[in-house]
Amino acid sequence: FTRWANTYMRIHATTKDIGDIYTDLKDGVKLIALIESLSGKPFPMKYNKKPKMDAQRQDNLKMVFKFLKDSKMPLVNIGAEDITKENHRIILALFWAFIQFYSVNSITLDGVSGKEGLLLWAQKKVAEGSNGKVEVKNFHQSWQSGMAFCALINACAAAAAAAARLASPAIGRRRPG
Repeated sequence: FTRWANTYMRIHATTKDIGDIYTDLKDGVKLIALIESLSGKPFPMKYNKKPKMDAQRQDNLKMVFKFLKDSKMPLVNIGAEDITKENHRIILALFWAFIQFYSVNSITLDGVSGKEGLLLWAQKKVAEGSNGKVEVKNFHQSWQSGMAFCALINACAAAAAAAARLASPAIGRRRPG
């Protein structure tokens, strides 16, 4: 999650990367920078850029969660206190919500977007990787046996191997001697 966030944070050149997602977000400043990077828009509320007191940090975090709620980002049982108390499980859930809201929803395939677009992509790749023997119907039961995951890996590995062969014609040839 940290690596994913930092990919977007680098777009927002005024802020350093997130080193530890459990401790670096406590004042709200890097969280706001991440939201700005993900949304491509400046944060709409005035916040304290260098909070020194707990009350200032809490105010920043409360603004973050108000903004997310107003943006219609689905958040269940996640609040400013969870970030301050370094609740690992809730912070990871927050990052998963970011990924779903900002990344998954931006996927578009054959005119279908969001989760449905991702499901369509997964269905095509799994069918390709299993020669049509494994079927994906959803993101829950279809993955429980592990067969869909193996087929997806097989499809992606085949594409990567093909790309590697194109990039380096010497791969697969035996050296003389």
